[in-house]
Amino acid sequence: MQRTPRRTKMNHLRDVLIERDRMTEAEADAAIAEARREVRAGADPDDVLQDSFGLEPDYVFDIV
Repeated sequence: MQRTPRRTKMNHLRDVLIERDRMTEAEADAAIAEARREVRAGADPDDVLQDSFGLEPDYVFDIV
C-alpha cells in the first residue's frame, strides 16, 4: 500500500493572500512588493504584516 506524503510545507504569504483573500497571483505579488518597499523604507516588518495583511509575524521572511 502506498502512503500519501504529508503536506509539511508552510503556507507562504503569497499562497495565503491567494487562498484567504482571493487575490490573483498578480495582485498578491503587487501587495507583497509594496510591503517589501515599506520594510526597506524603515517600517517594522511585524507592523507591516499586521497592518497590510492582518497576519502575525509568521510570514516575516516573505517580506524581508
